[in-house]
Amino acid sequence: MLASSLAQKARGLFGPLAETEPSLSSPGLHAKTRLLVGGRNWRLSPFSPESGWAELLGGEVELSLVAQSRDVEVEIPRWSLAPSVPRVAAIDESLRLRLAQSLAYLAEVASLAETHAEALAEIERRLGSGPVSPWVFCLYSKLVAELAKTPQGDCSATFAAVIEAASLPGEDAGVVCFGDRTASAVWWDQFRLLFDTDRQRPFEPKAPSPENFAACQETIAAGLALFERADPVFHEEVRHLVRMIVLGAPGSDDPADGFNGASTFFLWGASLLNADPKRSTTAMVDLLVHESSHVLLFGVSAEGALTENSGASATTRRSAGTSGRSTASFTPVLSRRACISP
Repeated sequence: MLASSLAQKARGLFGPLAETEPSLSSPGLHAKTRLLVGGRNWRLSPFSPESGWAELLGGEVELSLVAQSRDVEVEIPRWSLAPSVPRVAAIDESLRLRLAQSLAYLAEVASLAETHAEALAEIERRLGSGPVSPWVFCLYSKLVAELAKTPQGDCSATFAAVIEAASLPGEDAGVVCFGDRTASAVWWDQFRLLFDTDRQRPFEPKAPSPENFAACQETIAAGLALFERADPVFHEEVRHLVRMIVLGAPGSDDPADGFNGASTFFLWGASLLNADPKRSTTAMVDLLVHESSHVLLFGVSAEGALTENSGASATTRRSAGTSGRSTASFTPVLSRRACISP
């Protein structure tokens, strides 16, 4: 009945261009339908209400929907943001190489080029060999801020911290608790500062309770497992974009301090999530896709403006949760396989 309803809805909305043969999949598996609409390729996903996905809260049963379609040749627009791990890898490499060049320049400005020549060579090698920890980008921003001060102070400690961060694993840092002692308190201060951009509303997250951390970590694992079964390619891209998931909590009970998730260009490869809300598995997938989309757009726009029309604003302010906490978001609506939450 659910599959038939979807087919009827598709034909009703899109007319004869939508041709589907509904069938019900085995539990936990999913395949999407492709609908040719106005010359564009639209995909329905189980994480969007329009797809007819059914979730049984509190149950152990998962229902999935399969809608088969005939292949139609459609020209992909050049601005298409279909999932692409090679694109993420190319952006990551570009950012790392630019960072290496900038660090070499900053070392000269700080008169550290000669005394730290060996360390500079090592970090250049590390940045050129593959992904690095998001902490490298975080502490690089601290180094730039220190060198911009007048008078310029001693930044050798921060430079040493960048080198230390470059030695950390870069592929997958997993789920980390905000303020975890495996990282210096100075590092976490800079982490928080990168999100504290509104002087009228200070942002001071804290570590979640052990119970909330464990529950959220479990939901993340379940969400990623479901995501991988439903869409392996998209799942792989998201995992490459968000290689470190930091779980925090609002600093107070004031609703204005609440947040859902947050990301910043200066923490390339990482996102901060609020561990306090109790989310369903699909809601967690939605949140990870949402935050990874911010990260992707930060990377895409690193070389220049995201839009070509000069009259449009590059960024806007939008809510990152029901509480009203705002974060920067790009103006264009990004519908990546219909998985982005509003």
